[in-house]
Amino acid sequence: MRFAGSLAFAVLLGASNAMATVTEPNGLVVPLDSNNGEVQLPAFFQQSGEPIDWKQDAAATPTSFSPLCGFSAKFVLHQAGSNLGLAWYNDDGQQPVLHNVVPPGSPVGTLVTSANIKMDPGYKGGKVGFALVGNQTHYTDPKWGPQCSLGCNPSGPWITALIYASKTIPQAYYVAFEDGNIGSSFVQFNNDGDFNDYVFLLTGLTCSGGGATCDTGKPGACGPGVMACVSGGLSCQSVFSPGAESCNGIDDDCNGSTDEGDLCPDNNICDKGKCVARCNGEFSCP
Repeated sequence: MRFAGSLAFAVLLGASNAMATVTEPNGLVVPLDSNNGEVQLPAFFQQSGEPIDWKQDAAATPTSFSPLCGFSAKFVLHQAGSNLGLAWYNDDGQQPVLHNVVPPGSPVGTLVTSANIKMDPGYKGGKVGFALVGNQTHYTDPKWGPQCSLGCNPSGPWITALIYASKTIPQAYYVAFEDGNIGSSFVQFNNDGDFNDYVFLLTGLTCSGGGATCDTGKPGACGPGVMACVSGGLSCQSVFSPGAESCNGIDDDCNGSTDEGDLCPDNNICDKGKCVARCNGEFSCP
């Protein structure tokens, strides 16, 4: 929802919270709880079963992503009177050319699975960004959007999209937009800063450097990992979670010991990852 005028700006600036992680060029720290009766981000994440900290996990990065197979976009939260949509663009350093994903006016719950970016004729093979379209365009990469050039020192782009890495869905991100038109003066943010106007859940994405193999440093099966984007940065995430121990020569439960416990049928023992007959006086051990 929009806020207009210098009074609203003063109220917001006074309400800024040092816990937040994103700062607008005029010094306003976001996201905020506008306390206006709308569904706010903390309630939304809780209702969605996401253990996301709406302040600590808020990030203005990554601004662009590498699309993977199985890309999808779901419109999950709308707390504004406007009817806007979502588009993607090639992040190749050129003025963005927008390709629609979620059409303007779509209801909350709209799921688009047919927008396979990698197969789109307009895809140039690199990273892509996303934009809120239908009014003043707001981009995940703020360099393409409104700039604060009057009263902001130094001048810089307004942040109109916050990025939250999902903690329950692999290779997925929530992109939360503010929709109000923004001006060039430090008092013209013209939004309430709660970033709940339009929220989309995008799956099948990774950030630059994501997907590379890595070692988590954890024992057993939990050691192999892949680089994943978490809260705006790269982190080595385990490919496998701890599981029940079995006789296979692998530390399945990631406790530092391999093949421990009674894992084989009667009169058998686990030896070198296989269940074999126990040795006794009649049979020699191989």
